[in-house]
Amino acid sequence: MRRKQFLVLFMLIALTTALTRLITYADGGHEGSAEITGIIERLPASGLVGDWTISGRTVHVSSSTRIEQEHGAAQVGASVEAKGASQGDGSLSASEIEVKSGGSGREAEISGIVEALPSAGLIGDWRISRKVVHVTLSTRIRLDHGAPVVGSHIEVKGTQQTDGSITATEIEVKDGPEAEAEVTGRIETLPASGLIGDWKVSGKTVHVTVSTVIDQEHGVPSVGATVEVKGVLRSDGSLTATKIEVQRTGSGDAGPFIELHGAIESLPSSGLTGNWVVSGQIIHVTSDTIVNQEHSRIAVGVMVEVKGRSQPDHSITAIRIEVQSSPGDGSATEFFGTIQSLPATGFIGAWTISDRSVQVTSSTTIEREDSQPAVGAFVEVQGWLQTDGSVRASRIEVKGTVEDSGPVSFTGAVQDLPATGQVGDWVVDGRTVRVTTSTSINEESASARIGSRVKIKGSAQADGSVVASKIKVKK
Repeated sequence: MRRKQFLVLFMLIALTTALTRLITYADGGHEGSAEITGIIERLPASGLVGDWTISGRTVHVSSSTRIEQEHGAAQVGASVEAKGASQGDGSLSASEIEVKSGGSGREAEISGIVEALPSAGLIGDWRISRKVVHVTLSTRIRLDHGAPVVGSHIEVKGTQQTDGSITATEIEVKDGPEAEAEVTGRIETLPASGLIGDWKVSGKTVHVTVSTVIDQEHGVPSVGATVEVKGVLRSDGSLTATKIEVQRTGSGDAGPFIELHGAIESLPSSGLTGNWVVSGQIIHVTSDTIVNQEHSRIAVGVMVEVKGRSQPDHSITAIRIEVQSSPGDGSATEFFGTIQSLPATGFIGAWTISDRSVQVTSSTTIEREDSQPAVGAFVEVQGWLQTDGSVRASRIEVKGTVEDSGPVSFTGAVQDLPATGQVGDWVVDGRTVRVTTSTSINEESASARIGSRVKIKGSAQADGSVVASKIKVKK
């Protein structure tokens, strides 16, 4: 009986030893090494060095950890294999991590024109209709219709990344670049919303993408408008547009083109579509208006440049709005005045304009259509009011040379006219222009109305107004 108990105890010890060796072997062949495969659930707040969580287990990643990302980026949702040393608390100090497959981000699919390819081969970053597409060794590239080249029309399927780029799983070349084409005709149909999509121009299908440049200086695209389309002719006879220029609108009542610089005073209660007020002027912003926020986000107080069409009620239907500068540390301001002093050399530095100190920096836009900045010149200043009462200028426009009660010449947009006739007070770029019966008005190129560009010659008055001797309406 005692011998039988001893035999059972010996077998238990032998079995325990064997299992221990088997586990040690499975963990990497020596004590302390381990290997796990799982899904990344959490990463460090910045970079990759720090603690990861892989399928519920903490993995310590140091600067010496080798991270293989050939099959995808190391990101939450990616499948990885980690090798390293097992710690007493159950965590793993990784010596090597290999990404097996990319994360499970939102699926994306785009169709567009190849604008750029890697300098060598096809692996790397492509640009397709302004979107960055990451092509890896695991991306399937279908070449049924030829090799991809700049100008090719392709379709991409993949995973949307947080920065807006796409990691491609499949790319299909639809057709190669064809001959460039140009067509002029009337717009017959437009997409149901916005301008991106298929247009019909004089019977031809025109594909408009986010990379298509639409020149709306002479009017907004609408059914009946005449347009000139340039682009790439496709094998089915359609045209993928690279540029569309509106030559004239169908209705003929779009109003004159106008350009306005000023500070945003009010915005719609939600979104950007609706009525804005810029320097006292009502601006109609539609879904077709291009709003460029490269320099700052749209907000009350931000300085903007507005291009659009003047309406009969003196409002403006905006074609394009571009942010010129952000509010910074002061409120927006705008004024007209005479330059009294300039920096000793160049234009960067402190100016004195009508007894106000104006700081001009390398980012200040100086427009000098009529003359150079000089002492005695009349200018328009836009910028930000500082706590010491000075102005940090975002834009200065030289209107013309002027001396107190002396001759003045400047060009600007008509903002207001007398209720009846032409004799009376006009407002041109914020300045009062007094028109008398002896004022010569040249309307050979166009008639004078709200929004017209005009050149004024006359005499500056002590109150800053101008008594006009000649007015020429520009085309």
